[in-house]
Amino acid sequence: MPQAWSYPSTISHGYAACATCHYNPYGNGPLTDYGRALSATVMSARPPFSRATDEELAENSGFLGRQDRLPDWLRFGASFRGMVYASDLTRKGQSRFIPMQLEATAIYQSKSRNHQVVATMGYAPDPATTPTAKRSRIPNLISREHYWSYRASRNITLLSGLVDTAFGTRVPDHIAVHRKYTSLAQNDQTHGVLLYWTPKPWQVGFHLFLGNLYQKSALRHKGGSLILERLINDRWMLGTSLLHSKNDYRTRQMLAVHSRSRHGEGNAVLAEIGLVRNRSADATVSLANYIFLQPSLELARGLQFLTTFEYYTTKAFESEERFFRVTPGIQYFPMQRVEFRFELQTSRYLGQGVVNGDIYSLMSQVHLWL
Repeated sequence: MPQAWSYPSTISHGYAACATCHYNPYGNGPLTDYGRALSATVMSARPPFSRATDEELAENSGFLGRQDRLPDWLRFGASFRGMVYASDLTRKGQSRFIPMQLEATAIYQSKSRNHQVVATMGYAPDPATTPTAKRSRIPNLISREHYWSYRASRNITLLSGLVDTAFGTRVPDHIAVHRKYTSLAQNDQTHGVLLYWTPKPWQVGFHLFLGNLYQKSALRHKGGSLILERLINDRWMLGTSLLHSKNDYRTRQMLAVHSRSRHGEGNAVLAEIGLVRNRSADATVSLANYIFLQPSLELARGLQFLTTFEYYTTKAFESEERFFRVTPGIQYFPMQRVEFRFELQTSRYLGQGVVNGDIYSLMSQVHLWL
């Protein structure tokens, strides 16, 4: 997605590296010209009533039309994502509209394409839990990311600035267990330096960060992360991620093993299992465990059937309360720049003395971009 989250399931079409399509080698953020062309052809259905060839669709995948309408050194993007969320359908749930994403991006790139400057501004709505009296103090216009990228060689790229922390598998769903409970969700970017190295068949990322400098100093998580991934064959990418960070309130250590695999043309399975260890300032230690599994099946070009399986517990290896969630859904790109998602979410909590019924929620999303 230009101005959007990455789709790791593109490995189903033979694209194992996010750097093929994104300026950020770990996905998210704006697409390169090649990535836009790919989204217009491989990822999206043919526009209704259009006789355009794939070559013509690719040529017209740029901002507001043809890619050559802008000079090579300048690129723009914009994106909107909204969701209607109907919670707890079997009880007294409620339906509400959530503006998930409203962003604009500008990109400068040198003639050699070795230097790039990327800046994305976005609208962040007030959190629902924020008291009304305090909402005026929270800035709604924020920098989603801004960084300088330098391609030192064919295999080495250096990023410096505000980006998402390099860890695990990125998916658009910021409430997924491997994003929410690792504090790597939609608004958890950090300032730092990221080194991306690709000695075949490996992909290596080393990220040193200082936390989000727009936050108060006591809240900033300072530390580092490491991603090691290996392309086992043209159908399977296997990797592991490590992270250590701390602020004035807690020390965080995380370990994850993740996999992206292709099963026939257009079909993929994403998987991640991880541990999250938190040590608070009063020396209280917790060890959480999560599992994320998402197979996707291509029904037709631009149309995917997804089923997401999730598990989370705050006390790994103990008989405590556990959270399970299964989310089948449809993802549809009727044409480039348009995405629809419809998902039925089923959740349940289990544990000693805790057995609740299934909680059903319905989510429908629309995503528009330029």
